[in-house]
Amino acid sequence: MNSLQIIYDKIASGQPIMDLTLTDQIFDAQALVGAVFLNCNFGNSRFDQCDLTRVIFTQCDFTKARISGCVLHQSSFIQCDFKGAAWQSDIEMVTLSECDFSGGHWQGISIKSSTLNQCNFSAVT
Repeated sequence: MNSLQIIYDKIASGQPIMDLTLTDQIFDAQALVGAVFLNCNFGNSRFDQCDLTRVIFTQCDFTKARISGCVLHQSSFIQCDFKGAAWQSDIEMVTLSECDFSGGHWQGISIKSSTLNQCNFSAVT
């Protein structure tokens, strides 16, 4: 069973996705609505035009990942590592708590009605 099928099976059954390694994956126009990811590794992965509405990411690694054109409505990122990641998606009603965005790239985004708590944005361009 491939990683994407595992994710969809867990979402359908209401179970969290835990300790899954998804490095170098391409998520293109995937709907992951309501998923819960715990301690997953998305290093160097791409999320393009995905629906991440109400998704919760806790202690996940997004090092050098790219998030582009995604819907992030009511999503939460808690203690996630985004070092060197490229963020190109608008943020509305999103919670970013204790995340490390250092050395990353934020381009053409707007932030509305969101919570940013104790995040590291050093050297973000």
